Amino acid sequence: MYHTQRVSAVLFLLGLFSPAGVAQEQLLEVTGRAHAAGAHTVAPVGDITGDGIAEFVVGLISVWGKGGGVLLCDGANGEIVRSHVAPTFYDYGWQLSGVGDFDGDGVTDYASGVPLNGYLSMTGEVRVWSGATGALLAVIDGSQHPGRAFGEYLALLGDVDQDGYADFAAGWESAGELWIIGGPDGHVIRRHIYGGGLSGFLSAAPIDDVDGDGAGDYIVGVPNLNTGGVFLHSGKTGEQLLHIPPVPGYPDNYTWAYFGRAVAGMGDMDGDGSPDLAVSATFSTQCGYHEASHTRSGWIRFYSSKDGHFIDQWDLGPTFKVDSPGGCPFWWLRGGEDVNGDGVLDLMAIGRNTFHDYNSSNLSVYGQTMVFSGRTGTMLWQLHPGFRGALMGDMDGDGISEWAHGNWYYSRGVPGAGRVRILRGSAGDGERICWSSPNSTGQAASLRLEGPISVGANALYLSIENGVPGEPAYFFYGPKEVTRPMGAGVLCVGGGAHGLIQIGDPIQLNGHGYGALKVDMTDGPLASGPTAWLPGRTWVVQAWYGDSAFPAGFGLTDAYKITFVP
Repeated sequence: MYHTQRVSAVLFLLGLFSPAGVAQEQLLEVTGRAHAAGAHTVAPVGDITGDGIAEFVVGLISVWGKGGGVLLCDGANGEIVRSHVAPTFYDYGWQLSGVGDFDGDGVTDYASGVPLNGYLSMTGEVRVWSGATGALLAVIDGSQHPGRAFGEYLALLGDVDQDGYADFAAGWESAGELWIIGGPDGHVIRRHIYGGGLSGFLSAAPIDDVDGDGAGDYIVGVPNLNTGGVFLHSGKTGEQLLHIPPVPGYPDNYTWAYFGRAVAGMGDMDGDGSPDLAVSATFSTQCGYHEASHTRSGWIRFYSSKDGHFIDQWDLGPTFKVDSPGGCPFWWLRGGEDVNGDGVLDLMAIGRNTFHDYNSSNLSVYGQTMVFSGRTGTMLWQLHPGFRGALMGDMDGDGISEWAHGNWYYSRGVPGAGRVRILRGSAGDGERICWSSPNSTGQAASLRLEGPISVGANALYLSIENGVPGEPAYFFYGPKEVTRPMGAGVLCVGGGAHGLIQIGDPIQLNGHGYGALKVDMTDGPLASGPTAWLPGRTWVVQAWYGDSAFPAGFGLTDAYKITFVP
């Protein structure tokens, strides 16, 4: 009924290659092979088979009214250990999570959120299965809020009440209420009710022990303008440890930012000794493709769990955003793993698009999965379409976490088959270096990476911000990092044996001093030979721009030192 495949690097390069001839390295693949279910969701569950490699579950959502299902897959080879087939009109595979040792038998267990649990029923439920035997351990009913889709999200919390059984959070799509569910029988440990307002949507995620009581804590995002924000709770007691107020929207017809649509626990980003948290704002609940053309496609902000102070903000950038799939690119967040081996926890963002549109390259834009460096904020990878993904932990023993992407819309000879791919993590990052000086406008121009530094994705834009309006500009690179004052700025790139190498054609900066170039890694010196952009190879990239009012006649941006990933 279903098809699994372990793909070696060689076979993958031969069969599924990017135009640049370098693919994002695939470890495993699971593909639905029947009309009844499309492979969609994926989540790690821990080592069930006892071979030291974590297993994972794949969700199969219902297609054309037929039932979905859940597959438990062996992390060593992708083979199906067992399956749970849903009744008709039940979406077992919509939301999945490992839940730790829920029944106390020493083996990790797993759960499925089932927001659609019958014909025209959106009451929802959560089902928990034994990892050891596959037996159904608990069914938690969501009928307290009929029609509000209980099980829309799940969050593994660990043993918050310290009774020896793992616990998890579950909630409705739009009821404004969160339940903390306890093992071994699925009882409700506590309830959090956050009120109404403009939305009853919630999100939840675990975070390391903030209050020092030995139990993990958890974050809840409540995207309501008046009663919402982000709440940090003690896992042991449920006490509110921190509240970050809601962020208002822009001063026009958009009255709220939808701040708290997704949350994730991070590492200590600001060095204050406490784990930090990520919060997204989408500025929309509709998530149409047209919304990616302006600033309301959203952003991610980071805050300290110690006192709630603001740390940083990430967004996709003006140019990449227009051509990037997913009207709401930060609809879900996933944290807690290191995918590039630098010792810092990284972040996955999953985009949702209401409409099945296509971008300028005629590629489907029905959602996307992006992986960001937690240390620098650089986007490492991007895959689309599809709007499910997960950070998987180290599955191949190299000390770096893998990551996964689910695409319900993939068809391999069978319409609606869907596909889940697990891809290898890899060392690499893009780090801002050097500096720039004020130009004739009084501002210091900066270089920006818009899009992934993945060679396989080949979707990177380079852009200039705060340059001189109307002036020409171009981008260049070289192998060395230098510091040489020159024009309005500093030359940061050393040419080595091949000199400084121009990237693409010159561009013209607009009336705001902004301009961008879509980099084609399949063309020219970037594609082959000693100057090629290859995974694991490091180059320094910078931009030159005209400044006729400045004595030197030109300026230089700051620079990025990039080690490319597959």
